[in-house]
Amino acid sequence: MHAVLTSRKTKVAGFLGTVALTGGLLASAVVGTGAYFSDTKANNHITGTLGSIQIEGHDGSGANDLDIVFTDMLPGETHSKTLRYSNTGNNPQDVWVVFKGAGLGTGDGKTGINSLGRYAEVHVASNGSEKFASQNLNDNNTTCPVGVGSPACTPLPGKIKLADALEPGNTGDFSFSFKPSEKFTSYQLAQLLNLDYDLVATQVGVQPGA
Repeated sequence: MHAVLTSRKTKVAGFLGTVALTGGLLASAVVGTGAYFSDTKANNHITGTLGSIQIEGHDGSGANDLDIVFTDMLPGETHSKTLRYSNTGNNPQDVWVVFKGAGLGTGDGKTGINSLGRYAEVHVASNGSEKFASQNLNDNNTTCPVGVGSPACTPLPGKIKLADALEPGNTGDFSFSFKPSEKFTSYQLAQLLNLDYDLVATQVGVQPGA
């Protein structure tokens, strides 16, 4: 009986020694090689294409369907034209009307639409909301400071924002209204307007010409 117990103790001791030795070898192998679990998803890509800002006009004449032509105007009568514009690009865009050239004025109250003073009235609206109104078109800030007078001196500005963040595929509109004063009693067949403008689409939050 004593011999049997001694034999069993010897076998258990040998087994535990083997386990300890194996564990020690495993620990030594992990520490020695620096092995960790990992997973790899290979052959991925980063690509990028630019968007686009584009606008198209409707309902007017000329090459861009944006010309406004008032004919046979009479003193004291308002003449108005509404044009549509569409975002044909891939990104949202702000839309502006930018008036330019001598037809706007040169800042001295002597040329262009901004020399008409109280002799004309102008309104600019977009999507039914008025953006600009004046009954005194005078850009000489020395003799007619903006906001002074009755009606107040309010020259037509160089640019007016028509729409904010117009989404691709969407359409808006703007109208330009002009009323020559009753004071034009002796100016038959005179040309009162020769105003150039650009319809400009920009990235959202960006000014024309930036």
